[in-house]
Amino acid sequence: MKKRILVVEDLDMKKVDSWIEFHRSFLIAAKARNIEVHFVLPKEPCENVISRLRDVDFRYIVFDNWWNKHNAERRNNIALALVVTRILLKGDYDLVEFDFCYELSVFLITIFAKLMFKKTRFIWRQHSQSGMMRNQRKLSEVIKRYCSKMRVISWLIDQVIVLSECQKQVFVKRGILAKKIQVVPTGINLDKYVSVRNGQLLMKQFDLSNFQFAIMTVASLIPDKGINFLLDAAQIVLKKYSKVCFLIVGDGPEAHNLKAQAKRLKIENNVIFMGLRNDIPELLSTADIFVLPTLAEAMSFSILEAMSSGKPIIASDVGGIPEVVQHQYNGFLIPPKHPEVLADHLLLLIDNSNLREIMGKRSIQIVEQKFNLNSSIERTWKIFDFCLAKL
Repeated sequence: MKKRILVVEDLDMKKVDSWIEFHRSFLIAAKARNIEVHFVLPKEPCENVISRLRDVDFRYIVFDNWWNKHNAERRNNIALALVVTRILLKGDYDLVEFDFCYELSVFLITIFAKLMFKKTRFIWRQHSQSGMMRNQRKLSEVIKRYCSKMRVISWLIDQVIVLSECQKQVFVKRGILAKKIQVVPTGINLDKYVSVRNGQLLMKQFDLSNFQFAIMTVASLIPDKGINFLLDAAQIVLKKYSKVCFLIVGDGPEAHNLKAQAKRLKIENNVIFMGLRNDIPELLSTADIFVLPTLAEAMSFSILEAMSSGKPIIASDVGGIPEVVQHQYNGFLIPPKHPEVLADHLLLLIDNSNLREIMGKRSIQIVEQKFNLNSSIERTWKIFDFCLAKL
């Protein structure tokens, strides 16, 4: 009898192009195993997504009320739990994967499933920021570990997939049993990036011909990404090199404030807000350095994309980033919220083309060895196969 999997996915697939290849490879592996996969999505995927996944039997259900209409950062987690529970009642699913970071939904759905005497297995792929674990008193940590909602989830869930060892330690402290946590780093198709070498059309499109150097970041424009500190660093850099441009790819609630900050710092002519893009490999081919001044990060896909494009990286020494960026090897790790330190390292790389080239080549090697897509898919399906075998 064909097994069935339900994947509850919170990514807006109109905006996130980077996960399409993972889903495609995941669905190909499912088809080879004679397993049927259905997705629950917060929005209707665009034609680009549908066309790229159509031949691998991409099936989905849209739950329009998942995201709050007035605040995209808020999720209707109780409503989602009820919807998924109803789907489980109607459909005979062997395994459910939660691919989001909202523990209330996971808590409620697994409780409801047990009350319905469902034999469904559950996997939670946790891609939240590792900064969610704040400093706590020792007694508070003990309470969180043994008496928290996460501890109950740990008893009800079969496996938890995280992106980094740092993130694993966070969730052990939050109450998840260490033996149930599997680290599966993000995988990336290296060929998609190393084959892109010509960004001349984009340079013309954004009128970059007057600049001699390009520094890029790709991030959601939210406070935790620290783009305001990049703008402060940009002001310092531009005092020495006026022909440097800063390319900011992404969108979010901080976009207006960041544009106002650039104008206030009188650097708006050197800062280009490019918005949401689905041509990241081409954009990266125009950049000389990639920067991510984030305040918290479980594992950054945008850093892996930049590394795949052969770029030196400057990023905050937080979360799982040190598992990707090796200080003074393929880039630099810097303390967050320190624009002057960021500016110093930008100037160091601007002044040293040989160092940029060496670090860029090392970035490609690291991705090839540790973060390739095939390895990520294999490790993911090993976990899924283990859970399905327990039925």
